[in-house]
Amino acid sequence: ADMLFLARDVTGVPSPTIKCSLFYHRTGLVWHSLKKFDLASNCFERATEILSKIDIAKISDAGERKLFLDLNLARSRTAWEISDRNLAVTLLNRAKNMLFGSPDHYKSLSNQFLAFGKSALSRDDDDCSLNDALRLMNEALDLCEKGLATAKTREDTMEFTGMRTKTLRFISAVHLQKGEYESVIKCVKVLRNGGNGSGGADQHASLPVLAMKAWLGLGRHSEAEKELRGMVGNKDIPEAVWVSAVEAYFEVVGTAGAETAKGVFLGLLGRCHVSAKAALRVAHRVLGESRGGDNGSKIRAKVVAQLVSDERVVALFAGEAVTKERKAIHAVLWNSASDHFRAKDFETSAEMFEKS
Repeated sequence: ADMLFLARDVTGVPSPTIKCSLFYHRTGLVWHSLKKFDLASNCFERATEILSKIDIAKISDAGERKLFLDLNLARSRTAWEISDRNLAVTLLNRAKNMLFGSPDHYKSLSNQFLAFGKSALSRDDDDCSLNDALRLMNEALDLCEKGLATAKTREDTMEFTGMRTKTLRFISAVHLQKGEYESVIKCVKVLRNGGNGSGGADQHASLPVLAMKAWLGLGRHSEAEKELRGMVGNKDIPEAVWVSAVEAYFEVVGTAGAETAKGVFLGLLGRCHVSAKAALRVAHRVLGESRGGDNGSKIRAKVVAQLVSDERVVALFAGEAVTKERKAIHAVLWNSASDHFRAKDFETSAEMFEKS
């Protein structure tokens, strides 16, 4: 690249300035992949300096136009890696002038805004990081919507639709972390009503979880219960996700949610793979840290006794492969029985000893 730069305009070589910049760009990408961000930054800045002498409005070649955008995105990623967030975002905003009405350019820039938003979301869970994440994701969403207007093929339309839907889900997650529960519900409704641009409702496994937690945050327990029960019919929800959802629901609702937790768990048993570990977690969560002696403890113990008595649950703990889980559920039930015995609730104690 340095040799080309010194040579400047070479007779017989088309677009020598562009080629020189391209070499700097590619070299910078190599340095970036090696995490030599200072060297990468130097290459990208040199390439930018070279391109700055070209009137972008006069560029008509698609490949050359793409270089302008790719260089800004590369500089932005390197700036983000060295924690120069302001420069990174400034470069992305500058890249909005390099879209040239190209669907691919809109996709690239939208994806980069979303990537930065996700990165900000994974940092410290403070208001500043969450606000940054939300701002970046809204930029990504705006680019998706504008990009849809440039789509020339069905494939482009479908891709923008998928990107918009995914971005809306992430925006919902940010609102949830910020405690903006009404905004979560609005996002979920937009997705479910086919507002993703495809005319079809989004059925992603994360939506009932987001909605359930938002309803819990709003104190709308009956709505949260509907979302939780609705998970039973969705085979795409991973075990860890719905177990976590059951735990979150029960943590907020308490004893009043014991029957719901049991019903959801037993409903899931008939529709998807459920492990002994999941049954153990649900039983432990429903029993809680109660020491017996009160009506709430008695109700929770009764629900767990019914749960572990179900023949499908019993089957989960059969076999050598689940020896550890079988010992653990025995300990959970035995300890509960002992607590109720000490509280002189002999009927509940006897039932729990029997189930253990």
